[in-house]
Amino acid sequence: MFNTPMGLSMQAINRNQHDTKAWRAQVWISFAAATTMCAGGLAWLPGSELDRVFMVMGYVFCLSTAFVVAKTLRDAHDAGASAQ
Repeated sequence: MFNTPMGLSMQAINRNQHDTKAWRAQVWISFAAATTMCAGGLAWLPGSELDRVFMVMGYVFCLSTAFVVAKTLRDAHDAGASAQ
């Protein structure tokens, strides 16, 4: 664990930091842009209808897995922070 010159741990400092409105807006805008571009790419994907449906299923699976991994990491971090 790294200590600051005043003896405070980095975790104690980071607990007081909050996301700004600009950061939250940028996150949601980039998420919407990425989702829209992927949906557009899947809609104009060459091939049969079955090919497109398979790709959409893969995209939805990857997207839901990313949310589950992020939640799991957040929960593990919160559990570690509350144990100290």
